[in-house]
Amino acid sequence: MPKTALDEAATVIKMTLLSNDDWANFGKYKAANEQLKAPAKKEKRVVFMGNSITEGWGKHNPEFFEKNPSYINRGISGQVTQQMLLRFSPDVIDSEPKGCCYTCRN
Repeated sequence: MPKTALDEAATVIKMTLLSNDDWANFGKYKAANEQLKAPAKKEKRVVFMGNSITEGWGKHNPEFFEKNPSYINRGISGQVTQQMLLRFSPDVIDSEPKGCCYTCRN
């Protein structure tokens, strides 16, 4: 924005807002959610939901989730609570967990 008006009588500044149709980032785990089968009868599925802390667990220690297929990581770096609340249903509830672990710093 200029500090002073270009023309005192009339100044029009055109702004273009970038659209983000997937603000909550539903697309990140969409394919994984579609491939996820219903939990086995005695399975104790746990979904880890959060921001970079949670996503980092999967990146820095992928063996943990590979050895524990009932533990599902749904962390997304940079997310805030409002975004996680929007994707809570498709990324957590729909996977039918017995429990959920949530981490976020807002």
